[in-house]
Amino acid sequence: MPSDEQIEEVRDCDVEELMAERYPDSVSTEDLPERFPALTACDWAVLAAAYASRAEDNEALLAEGQIALANALSHNAAYAFIDPLIFGYIDAPDIIAAPTSTQVPLAGITINYRWEGLGDPVRYSISVADAQKAPRVTGSVNGEPYSADLSKQTAQALGQSLAGLLPVAKMSEILVCFDNYPDWTVILTYQNGTNVELRTNGSNLYSGGGPWWVSIDGQLYIQLSATILKSLVGIVDELNLPVGVPHATTCSGLESSLLEILY
Repeated sequence: MPSDEQIEEVRDCDVEELMAERYPDSVSTEDLPERFPALTACDWAVLAAAYASRAEDNEALLAEGQIALANALSHNAAYAFIDPLIFGYIDAPDIIAAPTSTQVPLAGITINYRWEGLGDPVRYSISVADAQKAPRVTGSVNGEPYSADLSKQTAQALGQSLAGLLPVAKMSEILVCFDNYPDWTVILTYQNGTNVELRTNGSNLYSGGGPWWVSIDGQLYIQLSATILKSLVGIVDELNLPVGVPHATTCSGLESSLLEILY
């Protein structure tokens, strides 16, 4: 958990202004590391942002940037909550490994989903049993009984999607769009007895819901990437479940940074 001093350090580090000052467009990508020696967490965060601003679809550049990002976070995890690094690396592989207790097969899954907005509402509650061998799904969808089979690979992918977790002190509702309100609550039960709760808490930073709040052994985390959502969408698609489609939606973006929202 970031300390008050670490949070203040991030507030004092104007990543975008320093990036423009240290790494103008005239500096080639190859020269970024030598342009300004990265010594502090702020320095590494600025360098990571510079890589992200130039990466586009260049996976090699994004990988270089992730090294800088990892260095920044190793000194001060609060840098994960600033916009240039959230959105610059949102589709990149998570650099923080999943908790050891979740690196075992899933035994079961419970999914509760509600969608409201400018369109037909959706509600369902389903459970996946025997997830490690022959997953069987039962429950109700929009008030009707539901049952189906699910592939083991798709079920287990959700259990292995908990990389990139960052400890936080509180849960928030992060709304950036109107007329599109997905809400997920998911319980994962692992073979070793570990139970993990995943919630979006009504947040819609992603159109499908998120970011995700993850509770493990009394500690609350946030996953800023869409890793959980992508794995969950795999289940939804395979089972042909509805998610709710708004006739129209309007998005305004974050009113303040996640750092301010969370701390």
